[in-house]
Amino acid sequence: MGQTKEIITTLLPFLVLFLIFYFLIVRPQRQQQKKHKEMIEGLTKGDKIVTQGGLIVEVLKAEANFFSVKLNDDTTARLSKNYVAFKLDELDQFGLAEPIVIQQGREEIPARLSGTKTLKQRQITTE
Repeated sequence: MGQTKEIITTLLPFLVLFLIFYFLIVRPQRQQQKKHKEMIEGLTKGDKIVTQGGLIVEVLKAEANFFSVKLNDDTTARLSKNYVAFKLDELDQFGLAEPIVIQQGREEIPARLSGTKTLKQRQITTE
């Protein structure tokens, strides 16, 4: 009886740490992966996406493991589904796609900001 009590008191902190780790890290990550997979499966022709490399492309055709995408008017390419970062209109839902201005010398270049909720509008100056 005494050894059983010692084993329980020894293992209890590890069990508590495991549960904290699971609910704070593992479970939210799995939910995020599931949501991302559903987003990729739901992409259709005409959707604009951002790739892992930062390119903004338009989906032309969904295939088994690839998307046919349009980079500009003349250029099409095939993109692996593994390299889709997010759907562009998802930013609009959170108000993250507000324009920013990149100023290069005297020329102002409109751009779009992505990836942060706290920064809505910003001016970037380059020399």
